[in-house]
Amino acid sequence: MSLRNLFRPAAERAQGGAGIAPAAWAIAAALAALSLHAGYPGHLNADSFEQLRQILAGRIDDWQSPFVTLLWFGLLKLLPGPVGYIALDNLLIWGALALLASGMARSVGASALCVLAVPLLPGAINFLGSVHRDALLAGCLLAAFAAAFGANGAMRRGWALVAWLAAANLGAVLAFLIRPNAVFCLVPLLLYANSRLGRGRSVATGAAVVALALWAAPQAGELAQARKTHPADSIKTYHLVALSHFAGKNLLPGQWSAEEARRIVDACYSPIQWDAAGMQGMCGFVQVGLVRQKLWGSRELTEAWLREAAARPLALYAAMGATFARSMWVPNSRAMLYPPPRSAQIDWQIESDPPRATTAWHHAWIRSGVNDAIGRPWVFAAVMALAGALLLGRGLLCTRLGAFAAAVAASGAIYLLTYFPFNVSAEFRYFYWSGFAAWLSVICAALALRERRREASAGDGAHALPQGNDRPAALALGAICAAMVALVATPVELAQSGRRVVLAVEQGTAAVGAMRSASLPPWMGVRFEGALEAGAWRREGEAWLGRAGDGALVATIPMLRQSVIVALAARESGARVRIEADGQVHHVELASAAPETIIELVPAGSAPQGVLADVTAPLRTAFLFAVLLAAYALLALRGSRESRLRWNPRE
Repeated sequence: MSLRNLFRPAAERAQGGAGIAPAAWAIAAALAALSLHAGYPGHLNADSFEQLRQILAGRIDDWQSPFVTLLWFGLLKLLPGPVGYIALDNLLIWGALALLASGMARSVGASALCVLAVPLLPGAINFLGSVHRDALLAGCLLAAFAAAFGANGAMRRGWALVAWLAAANLGAVLAFLIRPNAVFCLVPLLLYANSRLGRGRSVATGAAVVALALWAAPQAGELAQARKTHPADSIKTYHLVALSHFAGKNLLPGQWSAEEARRIVDACYSPIQWDAAGMQGMCGFVQVGLVRQKLWGSRELTEAWLREAAARPLALYAAMGATFARSMWVPNSRAMLYPPPRSAQIDWQIESDPPRATTAWHHAWIRSGVNDAIGRPWVFAAVMALAGALLLGRGLLCTRLGAFAAAVAASGAIYLLTYFPFNVSAEFRYFYWSGFAAWLSVICAALALRERRREASAGDGAHALPQGNDRPAALALGAICAAMVALVATPVELAQSGRRVVLAVEQGTAAVGAMRSASLPPWMGVRFEGALEAGAWRREGEAWLGRAGDGALVATIPMLRQSVIVALAARESGARVRIEADGQVHHVELASAAPETIIELVPAGSAPQGVLADVTAPLRTAFLFAVLLAAYALLALRGSRESRLRWNPRE
């Protein structure tokens, strides 16, 4: 067989790829323009509003990324407000995907254009046009992976290879500066990007890049002259508040009044988020007290966290797992399309009366039931697990597209897993990169399989591709996917009980504005929890209105052992309300001129012994992990064997 015939299929595909590349760039440019038009001038949330306010005021702290603050400061020199931010996001996202489509077209033809659909898929569309560092992180990682794919091109040599490697490794550093907790998900990127250097040099280069990132982070803070706020202490505080709730006693270091200690146990913990204990939260006295006592950012707080975590490992697992479970299945703020904060200096609004046609379509797709149901982290985990199974079962890890898909899936899965131990709020935005990684990896895995089948049908040149699975890579990918699925599929449920609150008007007329858990974040807008029996009471806006003789308003709330908040207001002078809960009776006198009265119903009795609804939860997770790891290992062996037989039938 001549060399010309041997490489003819690859040459033909390269020519086809050259023709598809302009189309990929044109489609990406059109979609980027539509995205910018739909999102102009950019969705601001509370965090990005505060970051922009600090830039304009010239007083910066390090709660948000100092690097992103510096970057945004530079972008403001070119484009006003949030415009430059979303323009950069779209440039990174669509540019990276166009680069990938162009490179992949050489082996799979026009099918490579499928990768351009990734930002429009469920979950990935949610923050396209929003000013979030999580969106910027997704763009940065996509660009770094695209550069890594370019570095692993068969024809890359000399300075071209150096340029691609530099871009990929620099992208990894920038991703760390955007979100330091992304350091773990950089490992697959760095190993893949530098794989042309050999395994030993790849590991050494990756370690050097991580060391550079660790050095650069404080330098960015110094350059921005950012005030140190110790954001990592929010994790420690959140865990200590959770452990205090489970233990039935205050475990926070420092001096606290008896009422503060009681509220830390009964009213401040929620698996939804830590913000209740933050300065602006309903238990803001916690962070304020830690700062006032110089414990925030101190060694004493860290030691208390480590000590209590070691003494209560099951309770710590429950605290971590409960927030992680909510993050996977019902995360907060999946669509952040609410009106942005405003000030005298910052007033950036997206046209809404009427909205632009692109904006209306964009928002309609984000708010749709399909996007909301499918675009959730648990789906991302399932898709990445599917991509891993396809890659291992078909022996695709040693193909160019397969290796790329494996690295992307591993990165997204590791990033998702980091939010089991390091999470302070069940926010959807934390998993934005995992959404991009899920859709991109499964598409690329399918393209790798398509490439394999095309090679098999072509006959000539089929064996030019390496076949089988790299065993260490296969084991690592299988372990990562198994751990991810095991944790997602066995969600932690905290021990709850039904709390019954009975309220009746004894005299006059009164309105009840809320009957809910004390720890439920007010921004969620939930005033009444659980099952409500209204009887003769009447709805008045968001409240329930009752008169003497109307019977009882009864709420049965499934909740942790915590205080219940009841909000009351008189509709005429001399109103009196009777409340029964936990066998206790409270009589509340309401003055007509007084504002809403908040009553906190403290739980009776001692703290419960149980923390987890099912104490076998960690064991079930471990068992499922072992089963899944064995399944992935069998898939990898089967894929390697079938691959060898397919390409070397004499074996």
